[in-house]
Amino acid sequence: MSTKIFVPLTKTQTNWPTIEQECYAIIQAIEKWDKYLRGHEFILETDHEPLIHFTNKEQLNKRCERWRLKLAEYRFKVKHIQGKKNHMADYLSRSPVEIAEEDIEERPQYESTSTQTDLSFSSLNNNLIPLK
Repeated sequence: MSTKIFVPLTKTQTNWPTIEQECYAIIQAIEKWDKYLRGHEFILETDHEPLIHFTNKEQLNKRCERWRLKLAEYRFKVKHIQGKKNHMADYLSRSPVEIAEEDIEERPQYESTSTQTDLSFSSLNNNLIPLK
């Protein structure tokens, strides 16, 4: 299986060092494909060479240490590929398309209600009623 995933970053995440942005994308991809990867050895290809030694670094900040612990749950090897051979990843990371954020105010809000009509039959009626 070979896949490339575009992981949009928040404004705060765009200020992270490049290695953290790249590692975050890997964590997101591994979590998405967990059911296919867990228990199997796989090769993680990256054009960001410092990631090859990420799991062996001695000094990491707390965020990176959490990610390293998460990655320790998987059996994989990191393989460096030259950026010029990684066209799709470069295209996705430099895509000018902005990611639209969902406006929570525009979504319908629902309230859950339940009523019990007969104790001997334990019948419950669950209904969703739009809030006003």
